[in-house]
Amino acid sequence: AYYNYAVAKYAGGTVPFGSSVSTFEDFLTRYPNSRYADDVREYLVNGYLTDNNYEAALESINRIPAPSPRILAAKQRVLYTLGARNLAAGNTAPAIRHLREAYGLRSHNAETGRETALALGEAYLKNSEFGQAVPLLEEYVRGKATVNTPIAWFDLGYAYLGEHKYEKGIDAFRHVIRDSKADATITADAWTRLGDCYYYTRNWSEAAAAYSKAYELQPSVGDYVLFQKSVMQGYAGNFNGKLEGLRRLLSEFPSSALVPDALLEMTEAQIQTGHPDEAVATWKRLIEDYPSTSQGRRAYLQLAVTMADKGRTAEAIDSYKALIARYPTSDEALQASEQLKRMCAANGTLDDYMAFIQGVENAPKLDAAEAERLAFEAAEEAYTNKDQTGLLEKFVKRYGDSSAYSLPAYTYLMDYADEHGNDGQAYRYATLIADRWPDNSSAELAYAIMGRVEYSRGNGEQALNSWQQLDRRASTPAMANEARMGIMRVARDLGRPDDLLRASESLLSSSTLGAEDKTEAAFSRGLAYQLKGNVRQAIADWTPLAKQSDNLYGAKAAVYLAEALLAQGDKTEAQNVAERFVNSGTPHSYWLARGFITLSDIYRARGKNYEAKEYLKALRENYPGTEPDIFIMIDERLAK
Repeated sequence: AYYNYAVAKYAGGTVPFGSSVSTFEDFLTRYPNSRYADDVREYLVNGYLTDNNYEAALESINRIPAPSPRILAAKQRVLYTLGARNLAAGNTAPAIRHLREAYGLRSHNAETGRETALALGEAYLKNSEFGQAVPLLEEYVRGKATVNTPIAWFDLGYAYLGEHKYEKGIDAFRHVIRDSKADATITADAWTRLGDCYYYTRNWSEAAAAYSKAYELQPSVGDYVLFQKSVMQGYAGNFNGKLEGLRRLLSEFPSSALVPDALLEMTEAQIQTGHPDEAVATWKRLIEDYPSTSQGRRAYLQLAVTMADKGRTAEAIDSYKALIARYPTSDEALQASEQLKRMCAANGTLDDYMAFIQGVENAPKLDAAEAERLAFEAAEEAYTNKDQTGLLEKFVKRYGDSSAYSLPAYTYLMDYADEHGNDGQAYRYATLIADRWPDNSSAELAYAIMGRVEYSRGNGEQALNSWQQLDRRASTPAMANEARMGIMRVARDLGRPDDLLRASESLLSSSTLGAEDKTEAAFSRGLAYQLKGNVRQAIADWTPLAKQSDNLYGAKAAVYLAEALLAQGDKTEAQNVAERFVNSGTPHSYWLARGFITLSDIYRARGKNYEAKEYLKALRENYPGTEPDIFIMIDERLAK
C-alpha cells in the first residue's frame, strides 16, 4: 500500500521545489528489504532528477549496493550535468572530477558519453592541460556531425595551439570555417586563431589574410585582429600597410587596451617609411596620453635613442632625465640611467650625471653592495626553486624598501600571498608596492590585488580608486579588462548608470574579454539602460542572455527581462520568458525563486489571482533558501 501511495504521489503534479523523494526515502527506512526496494531506489533517483537536485541524486545512487544498468545510465547523466554546470561556473577541478567519472560510464548512453568527451576536453582546455584535452576532442570530431561539432573543432585547434602543433591547429580551425552551421562569432574567432597559427609559423601574409577575414566577419570586436594584421604586414615588409592598419585601429577603437601597443608599433612603421619626425610626434603622444604605462615609458627611451642617432645629444639627455625624474622606480628608468651614464661619461660630464641622480628621490641604485646582491639571489633561488619565502622575508626585514632588489623581493612575496589565498598579506605588500614603486610594471598587479581585496571587504570607493589606477597603467588587455570589470561592478553596486554604461560598453568592445565576463558586462549594460529609462535597449541586451540560465547573469537577465516586459504591458511575452526560465533547470535557486515570484505577478496582472497565490504559497512552503527578501516579497503579495 505504501509503495502504491509513493508511486501515485510521484506521478502527481509538480510545484516549485516540491518533491516526492521524502516519501521514497521513508519507504526505504521502513521497508529496506521489501521486494519493491529496487524499484523505489530508481524512483528516488528519478525524483531527485525531477527536482533538479543532482547532488542528492548522486548521493542516492552511490548508496545503492548493486546498481542496475538503468541506474548507472542515470548516474552517467547526473555526473555529466554536474560536471557541465561546474564547467559553466568556472570551477574546473570539480568539473573534471565529475566528467571523468561520467566518461567512464559512457557505454550506458553513447550520445551523453560523446557530449561528456567534449565537455571534459573543454575542462582540460580551461586548465591548460592541452595533452589531456586533445584525444577527447579528437574523439568527438571523429563522430557524426552535431550542432557542437564546430565548437569541438575550435577547441581542438586551441589545444593544438597550446601544444605548439600549429599545422594541426590550422587544419582544425579550417574545419570550423568550412562548417556552414557554425555561427558567425565562432567562425570569426576561428579566423583569428588561424591567423595566430600562421603568425607562429612566421607565415606573415597568410596570417594577415586570416586576420582580415576575421575583421570582415566581426568588425565590432576587431581591435586585436586589426593590430595583429598590421604587425604581420610589418613583418612582411609592408610598412605602409602596417601604418594604415594601425591608424584604422586608432580611429575605430580609440578606447582599446591595445592603443598604447599600436602607437609604439606605429613609430617603427613611420621610421621605416621615411617619416622620423612623425615617429617623434607619436612618441610624444604616447608620453602625453599614456605616461603611466610601460609603453609610454618605452617611448621616452626610443625618443632618446632617435635623438642621439640624429646627433641631438642634448635632447636625448633631456628625454632620459625626464623619464628618470618622472618614473624613477620603473624598469625603464633603470635602462635610462645606464644609457645616460654612458653618454655623460663620453661627454666628460659624469659629475653632472651623479649630481642629477643624487637629486632624484628613489632614482635607481646602480651600485648595490655585493653582500646585498648575494642575499637577494639566495632568497630568489629559495623562492623560485623551493617555493620558500623565509629568506625573502628576512631580506625585506633587513633592507626594507631601500635596496635595488627590494621591488622584486616584495613582488615575489605579494605573488606568493595572492596565490595562497592570504588576502591580508597580499594587500599589505600590494599597497607598499603601489605607494613606493607606482610606475613599475609590478604596480599593475598590485593595484589589481588592492581592488579585489577592497571590493571583497565592501569598500567600493577604495576599490574603484584602485581599479581606476590600474586602468591608467594597464599594459595588457587582460589587466585592462580586470580594471574595467572592477569599475563596472562598483558602478553597478553604487547605482551610477552613466559610469556603468561607459564601463560595460568599453568591456563589450574588447575582443579579449572572456565569455563569462561578456555575459556579466552585457547584463550590466542592460541594467544601465534601464536605470537611464531606456527600457527598450535594456530588453534588447537581456533577451539573448535570458537563454543562458546556467549562468548567474543569464538567470538574472531572465528575471529582469520578464519584469521589464510586464512593466511595459507585454504580459504574454513576459509570461513566456518567465515560464521558460522556471522550467530551464537553472541551478541558481535564489533567481529561480525570483522567477516564480515574477510569474505570480504576471498571473495576477492577467487576472489569474488564484494561480498567482498558489505559486506563492507553494514557494513559501518549499523554497530551500534562507534569504529574507524572498519571504518578504512572498508575504507582501499574499497580503494583497
